[in-house]
Amino acid sequence: VQEHKLSMTWNKRFPLHPSSRPRIFWDFCAMFFLCYDLVIIPMQVFEMPQSAFLEALSMTCTIYWTLDIGASMNTAVFINGKLVSDSRRICRQYAITWMTLDVMLVLGDWTTVILGTGAADPMSLARTLRTGRVVRMLRLARLLRFMKMKRLVDDVKRRASTELVLFVINVIQLFLSTALLTHVLACVWYLLGSSETDGCVHTEGLVGNDLGTIYLMSMQWSLSRLHPISLRDNMKLKLPQERMFSLVASFGSFLFSSIFISYITNTMAKLARLWKERSSKLSAIGEYAANHRVKTTLTVRLKKYVEREEERRRFKQNLEVLNESLSSDLLRILFSAARSHTLLHHVLFAEMRARYSHIYDDLCYEAITETYLLAGDIVFEPNAV
Repeated sequence: VQEHKLSMTWNKRFPLHPSSRPRIFWDFCAMFFLCYDLVIIPMQVFEMPQSAFLEALSMTCTIYWTLDIGASMNTAVFINGKLVSDSRRICRQYAITWMTLDVMLVLGDWTTVILGTGAADPMSLARTLRTGRVVRMLRLARLLRFMKMKRLVDDVKRRASTELVLFVINVIQLFLSTALLTHVLACVWYLLGSSETDGCVHTEGLVGNDLGTIYLMSMQWSLSRLHPISLRDNMKLKLPQERMFSLVASFGSFLFSSIFISYITNTMAKLARLWKERSSKLSAIGEYAANHRVKTTLTVRLKKYVEREEERRRFKQNLEVLNESLSSDLLRILFSAARSHTLLHHVLFAEMRARYSHIYDDLCYEAITETYLLAGDIVFEPNAV
């Protein structure tokens, strides 16, 4: 009941509900800044020119993660499957999970900002702390935040309403992961190849080119080294660190491609089975109607009936799963929220919910059932009452 009330009043007080619109928007911003860090930080290996846009975006990222500490302490959390809205318990849960890492990384971010702006004495600071190296290490430490990506993606998947939406999210996740891994590989190849004069950066003539040309050629180089055909070319690499990394990258590509292809194949096979079962029923009706010259209007109605019965069957299966998985209290809250969209249009039920919420919830849970109707279906016969 507390969770249901919190979800209905999230815009009136703190803490925020984990599924409220402000929190969803905040989580999507977190994913954007995490991807930004994973793209920009590995590119430190290149000699990147100064950019006011990137500096502003980096400052925005630092401000966001600073505010995220406060946002995390003002968002309700699930503990052992129950929604907790007490501020002390929320802070305690945050303290034993992400708070230490978040505070350390935010301090590192602001240290990077201070060192980068040259607020301190540049002569003494460069000599004692080696400012450039410290800044690179602090920026590299920001990649530890990427551990949060799994939690954020899982939260997005929990909000998926259908199997198709979940499939699209998983495919997008796989493609983005592939693009980010390829980007990191290109940066690592450039780092290794530029470490010595015998590296691939010098042998391939990348020195002296602009950033765009160097990055594109590094990307092409990294992709060309992943295919099994390139194993013979990898043996021609002169630096030992390049040969070792080529083996690691090739093995990782085999593993990742196997997982990617396996997931896509299994999911497409599952969707194909469901589509084949549905289309076989519809095609049987269409063939019978065509052979017996049945009117198109009746054929369409029969197909709509088959689709409705298929929806009814899936609904019953989902209802059975819910009854087996959820407690009676959670089912009461679920059915009350789901069926209120229809019941509250009636004055009686709206008044009942306002005055006797517990009775209304019991009514939705025990006395109300759901059915699927098509336009034109007869609900009440004339003069039946």
